[in-house]
Amino acid sequence: MFKIEETLPSHGIEAFIRNPAIREIAGNEIKRFNKQSPMETILNKEMSVIYNDILCKIKNPIIDDNGKIIPYIFMPISIQGVGKTTLYNKLKQYLQTLNKSDKLDMASADTYMPKQFNFNLLKGCHRKCIEDLVRIIKSGRHCFLDNLNGLAYFRTIYKLICDVYGAILVPYIIYADKWLVCEDIDKDFLETIISRCDNRHKLGGKYIDKDILMKTITSIRNDYSINGNNTDLWLNSFPNPSYLPGFNIVESQYILRNNIIDKMVDKHLRDIRLINRTEDRLNKHIQRGIENHITVIDSYEMTPEIKLKIKNFTLDGFKLPISKGIGRYVNEDNEDTIFIVLDWEYGNKLRRSIGLKDKDFHITLLWSGKYNITNVCKNETTINW
Repeated sequence: MFKIEETLPSHGIEAFIRNPAIREIAGNEIKRFNKQSPMETILNKEMSVIYNDILCKIKNPIIDDNGKIIPYIFMPISIQGVGKTTLYNKLKQYLQTLNKSDKLDMASADTYMPKQFNFNLLKGCHRKCIEDLVRIIKSGRHCFLDNLNGLAYFRTIYKLICDVYGAILVPYIIYADKWLVCEDIDKDFLETIISRCDNRHKLGGKYIDKDILMKTITSIRNDYSINGNNTDLWLNSFPNPSYLPGFNIVESQYILRNNIIDKMVDKHLRDIRLINRTEDRLNKHIQRGIENHITVIDSYEMTPEIKLKIKNFTLDGFKLPISKGIGRYVNEDNEDTIFIVLDWEYGNKLRRSIGLKDKDFHITLLWSGKYNITNVCKNETTINW
């Protein structure tokens, strides 16, 4: 049986600081801190179990019927400051000694986030992280996921990716007994993580204080309780993200979300012509999220005057659209977009009431190119294909 004798240092951060003087100071401070903290020894031993398990899986991969390695997607679930990035770096260091460092890669939203955190960039950073994961899987490598928020719905897209591409999702709840599967949060653990975060901030890392940590812990514990505080149920729960239903302005578009729309989409996705388009449907989820909507007013139409008129909308006599069938548009590069063509007089009445022209209402199902094809005809003439 494959056995790794190496154990992780408590922090390991000093190994990744280029300036020798600062590296020496950091190393001395961390060593001093470790001597004073029995909790660090406990955490180090627990992290080593995960470290060894990941190395074992990489060393002894599963081979499919075609002789190809089935990629593992290692998903650490925990709060900030527990050492996820350090764990990955130590794994890469050890694999390099075996000339196997190319077998494991990381997908992380932090790769794309500036040093100064910007909430407006967060969604785009996570989307790029997901795109990196797909590239890693397609290349036949294992992937280490970082910067997950820990909530069950956030893991759903990664489970879908694994299902489509045949990868194996391996979640690890780090230090669960200290902050998640316990009645009270371990105070020594929390103080240790706070000290770690403080030390890393002094060395140029992101600022994470006790309030930020507690918000994360509370959010994940609440999510965990939804599944009856059952770890297996929680880890195997992949709910779709919840969105505010009805009419709303989202990313400068005025859209409608409704559970009837979701049911309409589910029905049309069973069309025989779409059975083999699961990868294209997944790409839509990656680009737009796991949701369905009707765009009532496009972003290029959303002027300050239109926004003001929207606030004064009276939605009397609301009626949902009627499906006319599945439409398809193909561009000059032979890339297509597939959508449900809608008959929705109510929607056009809304548009006319604020001075906009009628629109080809539709619900996008999937597309084959890198981006969806927009601003083209999507009416009943596109149904026969």
